[in-house]
Amino acid sequence: MSDIPLPQLSQMTAGVLTRLSKLRRQVTTWFWVDGLSRLAWAAIALLAADLALDWLFRMDKPQRAVMLAIIGAVLLYIVFRRLVKPLSATISDDALALEVERLNPHLHESVISALQFSRMEDLSERGYSPVMIRQTVQRGATASADLNFGNVLDDREFRVNSMLLLFALVLLGALVVGTFTNPLLNIWANRNLLLGDKEWPQKTYLLVERAENGKVVFPRGEDWTQLVTVTKESEVVPENVSIEFRRARGRATQTMKKTGERQFEAIFASVIEPFEFRAQGGDAYTPWVQVQLVEQPALDDLQLEVVPPAYTGLSPQPLAAGRGPYFVLKGSTLRLQGTANKELTKAELSYRLQKVEVIEPPPAKPAEKLAEGDSTEATAESSPAPTKPEPKKTRTYEVERHTPLSITEGMKLKGELPPDEVAGTQYTILLTDTLGLTSRRPTTFGLRIRADREPRVRARLIGISGMVVPKARIPFSCRVTDDFGLTDLRAKFRWDLLAQGGEDAGKSSGAGEIPFESLKDAFQGKPPGELALDEAIELGPHQIPTGSGLTFSFVAQDNDNVPDEVGAPVPNVGASSDFLVRVVTEEELRTDLLRREKEQRQEFERLVKSEEELLTDGQALEAATRDVAALTQEQKDQLMQMQKRQKVYGTNTGAIGERMANILIEVENNRLEEANGKLQGRLQEIIKPLRELADQDMPGLVQTLDQVRRQAAAQQPRNEAITTLLKQQEATIAKMKQVLALMVKSEGYQEAVNLLYEIQKSQQDVLDRTIKEQQERIKKLLEGAKPAESTPPGNK
Repeated sequence: MSDIPLPQLSQMTAGVLTRLSKLRRQVTTWFWVDGLSRLAWAAIALLAADLALDWLFRMDKPQRAVMLAIIGAVLLYIVFRRLVKPLSATISDDALALEVERLNPHLHESVISALQFSRMEDLSERGYSPVMIRQTVQRGATASADLNFGNVLDDREFRVNSMLLLFALVLLGALVVGTFTNPLLNIWANRNLLLGDKEWPQKTYLLVERAENGKVVFPRGEDWTQLVTVTKESEVVPENVSIEFRRARGRATQTMKKTGERQFEAIFASVIEPFEFRAQGGDAYTPWVQVQLVEQPALDDLQLEVVPPAYTGLSPQPLAAGRGPYFVLKGSTLRLQGTANKELTKAELSYRLQKVEVIEPPPAKPAEKLAEGDSTEATAESSPAPTKPEPKKTRTYEVERHTPLSITEGMKLKGELPPDEVAGTQYTILLTDTLGLTSRRPTTFGLRIRADREPRVRARLIGISGMVVPKARIPFSCRVTDDFGLTDLRAKFRWDLLAQGGEDAGKSSGAGEIPFESLKDAFQGKPPGELALDEAIELGPHQIPTGSGLTFSFVAQDNDNVPDEVGAPVPNVGASSDFLVRVVTEEELRTDLLRREKEQRQEFERLVKSEEELLTDGQALEAATRDVAALTQEQKDQLMQMQKRQKVYGTNTGAIGERMANILIEVENNRLEEANGKLQGRLQEIIKPLRELADQDMPGLVQTLDQVRRQAAAQQPRNEAITTLLKQQEATIAKMKQVLALMVKSEGYQEAVNLLYEIQKSQQDVLDRTIKEQQERIKKLLEGAKPAESTPPGNK
């Protein structure tokens, strides 16, 4: 018995799989019957609705096409939803088995277990008991042997669907036959399935006059009278016929006027957009008629060209189409030319302008004579003071202009606007064609006036601080640019006395202009667009008193000669920033220069000390690294810091030299002494070594420090470089001390000079006061008055 082979697990479930396959075919048949039934009845319902709608509302061809598309879309959706989607889904054996067990709970999942275990291989390797698995499969196959798997389907619903499908197919067959035998169904099939032009049986037939191929032509923007006629084959002539509109704004229907026994008319006023209409009267509906409009005259092409004012020297410039509003210079001329879409009889340019009118004031009336009995002091020579004339006033108003444009070749036009007609406004081109039609949507373009910018003036003073003496010269560098050309450049100044007293007590301010004669030739002929001027302003001829605040700027004028609203040319004027200086006495300026010189000396003293400290650091570094093979990272960082400090000292030394040079230039510009005077000589003795220190000595120290840092790992070259560095530093410090000594010497000399000036000024004050006192005493004696005792000037 043990030698009899046991059947395989898959053979034990073969019967179950066969019945599941049969169930799958039954499910497919069920889906086919259900889907086709729904599809057939949906088609019947949609076709019936389509027939009813077309019978009641007389749908036109586009509407019938839409309905046909809707029917097709709905049927396709049903096919996809009820046939394609269910039938394309694959139902597995496990899913069918689970459905069978759901309706037969007593199986306790034995069928699905048998199916799944029968597909498994190598049970012993997976740790399953073969005997137990075989028993499970055998139990599942045995438990399902007597079951009818087809019970999972609803037999009653299947029978109902089958009957409905059969009945629907009969109806559809009858419909197909009826389209050939029944006149109404034949008309419906022609209209709604074939999209033909057959009409439903009716008692009235209407004809839209002058319509060809479903179209009628209207002139755009004009009134149009449309006629509709009741045909002779009509049994009933309706009393009222109306027009239905489609794709027309603001219109729905319009009642036609009866003008004859079988004729009606409707007036379409000012038609400017295409639309569709049909006539309805009695039981008749005409097909929809499309309105085509005749274009009104319009421009197909417009070219604009602006001619800038002559002073600009620019050539005519075209204006890009459709890029408006266009910005043009004031005083430009506008040229235009274009091509219309049809022949024209008239073309003009319409626009509105702002005009300015000068209102002359009435003549001044003399004051009325004194009434009789008034003041008796009036004499024959006395005359009443005239009334002050009123200033001129202007009135701004707007005018509308229509400038004709010339027409050539019937369709081309051109014209030109003079400068006084080119303004910042909207321009409209009005056209009239041979039929007398005008532009309903005329071509427009806008202009904006672009201002000619004033000249840009940049100026700076050279060698002048905030204080000058009355006889000083003020060097400057001025750069002027303009878009088109310059015609004048001058300096304008104003002074205001800050503290009145002395001889200038009665005069507190003044102003003036300084033209530059050297520019006279530059402004002849074509004015330059760019100008560079390096000159000096002499203050002496303008006699500006000391103690005044002087404000001046450089003012440039361009070559804009376009007249303004009242006819006067107004060039553009640009100015530089204002410069403010104080006019002081020579003593005050010398005192200020001495103060600034002391500040530079004090700052240089700090640099000398810093350089000595740097020398000490170098000596310490030399002692610490003399016998070492390589520098540590800390020593390298120290060298780097020393190098940075030395660069800063060099920069600061150069700055002190530049400030001392500025003091020297101020001495020269303020004419504190003759050329090559002692003060200038001492300053030059200081400035020259300062510049050598900043440009040669200290950069040399920086290079040597860098060499030491680069030789950090080489003992002998490094020691040699450090020795060279220390010698350079000592020489530099000695040179700095020499410069410092010169600074101290110069300060002492300048203090002595300032003291002498103060003594001289005090003596002059005493002398002036004595002379004034003497003059007052003499005046009183001559007038006979007893002179009052006065204190001597020196004792006040």
